[in-house]
Parts: sequence; structure tokens; C-alpha cells
Amino acid sequence: MTLTYIQWSALIPFLFPLAGALVIPLMVLTRTVRNEKIVRWTVWLTSLWVLYAAIRALMQLWMGGHQPSYGPLLVDRLTQFGSLIVLGSAAITVLQLWDHLHHEGWFKGETLALFLFSVTGLMIFMATTHLLVLFLALEFFSLPLYTLTGAIRVRREGAEGGLKYFISGAVASSCMLLGIVLLFGLTGSLDLMKISQFAQQQGWSDSLMLLSLGLILFGLLFKMSAVPMHQWTPDVYQAAPHPISGFMSVATKTAVFIVFIRLFIWGFLTESQGLSATVQHLLSMIGILTLFLGNLTALAQTNIKRMLAFSSIAHSGYLLLAFVSGTEQSIHYIFYYLVIYGFTNMGLFGILTAFGWVGSQTDFDHARGQGWKRPFLGIITLVLLLSLAGLPPFAGFYAKYFIFRELISSGHVWLAILAVLASLVGIYFYLRLSMVLFMEKPLQGFNYAKDHHGLSPYFWSSLSVLICFTAIVALSIWPQWTLDNVAVPTTEQPFRLIEPFITGN
Repeated sequence: MTLTYIQWSALIPFLFPLAGALVIPLMVLTRTVRNEKIVRWTVWLTSLWVLYAAIRALMQLWMGGHQPSYGPLLVDRLTQFGSLIVLGSAAITVLQLWDHLHHEGWFKGETLALFLFSVTGLMIFMATTHLLVLFLALEFFSLPLYTLTGAIRVRREGAEGGLKYFISGAVASSCMLLGIVLLFGLTGSLDLMKISQFAQQQGWSDSLMLLSLGLILFGLLFKMSAVPMHQWTPDVYQAAPHPISGFMSVATKTAVFIVFIRLFIWGFLTESQGLSATVQHLLSMIGILTLFLGNLTALAQTNIKRMLAFSSIAHSGYLLLAFVSGTEQSIHYIFYYLVIYGFTNMGLFGILTAFGWVGSQTDFDHARGQGWKRPFLGIITLVLLLSLAGLPPFAGFYAKYFIFRELISSGHVWLAILAVLASLVGIYFYLRLSMVLFMEKPLQGFNYAKDHHGLSPYFWSSLSVLICFTAIVALSIWPQWTLDNVAVPTTEQPFRLIEPFITGN
């Protein structure tokens, strides 16, 4: 079978990280005591190169306006946008992993191979229009993440967190698979478009069809860390290596929201205004609960990673509320929010490694007065925290403002008021970390990891943090540029995403 140029262009972005994941274990086999450092550098640079190559392939499609497909894989603008965020966050994660794994004493090539498998699975997860492939991709990126959570086996909490993630993830995946099986039994197809056509003709009045949608939604809400499927998040984020926690908070969340748009907004809710109204009410309730639980619980945390985990839960609430608006513009703001959130969270998790807070050294006590010892990192931390809190003039303020404005314009004033109140609660724990960094004296008796591998202390993680900081500052100064470049014009009525975006048609 000979593939055409269009088919190759659809496959190439997936093949680069997959090839890297397959080649890296072979490189590790050549490792000896004498060439260990060379193998480490080769494996690390290979990981960066395959991610760069995949980003470049996607950018060529994006700039050229091409939306190729191959079988069940549709590399449209939705897939391209989500994949660029996943690959970008993956590249930043690889930079941070060099420092982090060295100072945890656990730099293994297998870790990067598993990581690239997860990246490939996330990309397929966003691209597929076939529900069976969707489930296989879900497992393809989830299983490596379960392993990576407990990758550093010398830490007991790592194994515990990985086991918790695996068990809870297995339950959510099983529910999603059951929903897919029920949907197949009722419609006779696993193709998203055929299921949508069946629903247009038969409607969603059948209780089994509604149950199947509910089970699929349950699986997606678990990966979003939305209430009440959020309990795994703080334990897993605390147990995993810092860069992996950051990657899960950004890449996994982005992929799940992209799939939610493809399945529900593009697929299942098409021509079903009654069902879309029901989903809107459900999302508004889940979104508000997620917002308040995430922000209120974060107030009581004494560990920075657990605080960021509950912050991640709260931000899922903001994104869910954007769907409640039910307008085309709200979809645009979701993409804008994901870009801002991605840079901010990757930067904050990178800060933990850049400061030398490796292993379990992530309590607030470890951060006391460290902003003055490393003022470069302290200022960056302050800016990223203020952006994540949604304070002007930083990019995070615009991201929240656009969502609140759309809620008000669509008549959901009380939801907007509740979201603003929850956001005000969140400001406290973000500023609390800033105060600990700059306004409290260091406690005696704390030892921090020292860097013996970088060009300067934690060079690569500091570089990744600088990249995120620069992006946030630029997007704070020019917010309209991001809106113009991630906007998704549609030609259909609100709460639908039918046309592939930016087609030029």
C-alpha cells in the first residue's frame, strides 16, 4: 500500500515522537559505565529533536491551512492546535527533566521513552473520530503516566501515587469504555459522524443513549480533574516528579478539553438543542462546584504541589463555565485560556526544580525567603502567580475576563458573579506563596539539592522557566495577538462547532 503525500502529512506529526519512543530504549542498551554520560546526552537531545520535528511538521500544516486525514485520524485545526500545546509543554518538560532526574538520582532513558509514548497517545486522542481508537489512545497515554508518576522508585510516595492514579484511572476508563460499548450497541457504529447522524434521526430520548453519554462524560471529567472526579489529583501531582506533574496539568487537560469539543460540541450535541441545554445546566453545576472546591481547598494546603493541584482543579471549573455561555466566541476564549494556562503552569512547576526543591522538598517552609536568594526566579514566580490568580495587567486576567464577559453577555449573570467570587478566594493562596518567598525568613536546618550537572545551577529548568515567563509577559502586552491567532470562526449557530476552523471557505 502506497501512501499519498496528504496521508503522509497527516501521519508525520505522530510518527516523530513515536519513533523517538521506540529508538531511545535501543540507545539505552548501549550504555556502559564509560559512555553513560554520552548516552544520557544523546537520549535527552533525541527527545528534544523529535518533539521539535513534530512541532515543525504541525506548523507547516497550520501555516499552509492544510487539514489532512488518514483513516480515523483527522489532523484539522482542532487537532493541530491541541497538539502544538501538548508538544510545546512536552519540550519544556524534557528541559526540566534533565535537571530534576539528575538530582533525584534517577535519570533513566526508559523514562523519556515512556514520556514520548504518552505524548503520541495524547495526539492520537485529540485527532481520532473513531471511539474505539479514542479509548485505545486514552490507555496509550494513561499507562505511561501511571508509570511515570512512580518512576522514581526510591521515593515511597511515588509508588503510592502511581498506584492510586492507576486504580482510579482504571475505574474512569472502564466507565468510558462501557459508554462506548452501549453507544455502539444502540447505533451500530463507532464513527463519530455516523453516530451524530443517527442521533439527528432518532434523537437522544433513549435512556440507554443518555447513559452512554453520561459514562463517556464521566471518563472525560476524570481526566479534567473536575468535581466529583478530582480526588486523585493532589496525591498524584505530589507524588510525581515535578516536570511530569506540570505536563499532566497542562497537556492532559488540554487534550481532554479538545476531545470534549470534538465529541460533544461538534458531535453529540449537533441538532439537539434540548440535550445541549441539559448539558449546559450540568456543566454550570459541575463548573461552580469545581471552582469553589478547588480554590477553598487550596487555602488549607501547606505543600506547594498540592496547592498547584487544587489550583489546576479550579481552572478546570473556569473552562467548563466557558461552555455554558453557549456561543461561538466562548470556544475562542477556551483556546486562549488554554494557551495562557499552559505557559503559566509549566513555568510554576519548573520553578520547583529551578529552586532546587527536589523530592519531597516542596512544603511552604522550604520556600521561606528563597525569593531573595534567587531574585531572578523569585520575580518570575511572582509574575506567574499573579497571572494565574487573574490579576491585571497579566495575561491570566484577560483569560478570565473574557470568559466572565461571555457569561454575562449570554445571560448567565449569577454564574459570572459566583465565578468572580471564587476567583477572589483564589487570589489569597497565590499571594500567600509570594509572601512566603519574599517576606518570611528561611528556617534553619533545611538542605537543598545542589546542581553538579548544568552550566549553572539548574540551567535547563531555569531556561524553561524563562521561556514561560517571556511568553506570559508578551501575551500580557499583546493579548489581542493571541485572540486573533487562536480564534475559531464558525458559520453555524451557537453551541456548535461544525466547520473546521480557519478553512478559508
